[in-house]
Amino acid sequence: MQSRPSSKPVLEVHQKTPGLWWPPALIILLLISVFGLVHIVHFLMPSEWSMVFVERFSLSPMSVSGQHADATGNGVIHTFLTHAFLHADWAHLVLNCFWFYVFAQPLATRFGAGRHAPLLQQLSGSFIFLAFFLSAAVLSGFVYVLINLQAHVALVGASGAISAVMGAAIRVGLRRFQPGGLEKGRALSILDPKVLVVTALFVGSNLVILTTAGHFLLFGAEAGQVAWEAHIAGFLYGLIIFSYFDRLTLSGR
Repeated sequence: MQSRPSSKPVLEVHQKTPGLWWPPALIILLLISVFGLVHIVHFLMPSEWSMVFVERFSLSPMSVSGQHADATGNGVIHTFLTHAFLHADWAHLVLNCFWFYVFAQPLATRFGAGRHAPLLQQLSGSFIFLAFFLSAAVLSGFVYVLINLQAHVALVGASGAISAVMGAAIRVGLRRFQPGGLEKGRALSILDPKVLVVTALFVGSNLVILTTAGHFLLFGAEAGQVAWEAHIAGFLYGLIIFSYFDRLTLSGR
């Protein structure tokens, strides 16, 4: 017995196949590419250039507060943003890119209203996602500086902004298989039990590094290099401010 061929046009099948080449996905890939390109350029620099590069573009609390003896007069405001595009080493870069790729997808899909939304809505959502990411980098950096005004350790890496993406993504990512899905379903409330559990786990895991257990069992000598302040600030920022950015989309949620 022969099966009947599908009456669905081949073109329609292809149109519904998920792919990378739609605006929100391109924004994610673009940011990851910039992270990688900056790190490669930094890696290939002579050591003396590398030190100047890091000093000029990392976020140093001492420089921001004017306490650094070698602070230049060129200003440091830009470092609240540029620090997010520097990474300490290859492991730092790869880990950040991995978590960013995982959590940015549901959020970018939400802002872009899905692959089948009009192109204008996808483009608008992509820029809203980019604005969200960059503002999170600035905010998490600002909190880090406030808590570490006397610290000599400069902040590098996109961890604070990525934490914000995580915080926002759990409000829609946990609805992936519920009515409305990522694009149209109502976002979970901050007080939803699932959101509260994930928030407690995230904040708690970052605070562990301040304890003896975190130092000896989890992080060792590198515990002091983990910017837990930026992580927590970014996560809470994404969790709270998500609703505002969500309403900015053309769908007007």
